[in-house]
Amino acid sequence: MPKIIEPEWVSIPAGTFLMGSEEGQENELPVHCVWVDNFAITKYPVTNLEYVRFVEATGHRQPGGWKESRFHPPESAGCGCQLVRRCCLLIIV
Repeated sequence: MPKIIEPEWVSIPAGTFLMGSEEGQENELPVHCVWVDNFAITKYPVTNLEYVRFVEATGHRQPGGWKESRFHPPESAGCGCQLVRRCCLLIIV
């Protein structure tokens, strides 16, 4: 039976931040103020190996593009935000 580890969480308070660019791509323009509600995030990123173990333990469907080379180094944190949200509650080692 795999060992389940609850990751360490960090609380992020609600507030505003500047998002965008004055010199970026069209979808990044312009710099503007954005409000974000408070949320919690894991202190350390989910590694590819941890995500693979999560998929194997839960039967969760692998996302499209998972076979891309950027996901191959097991120690790297290559999971996108959507993937991390799905597996950060359950890390299998």
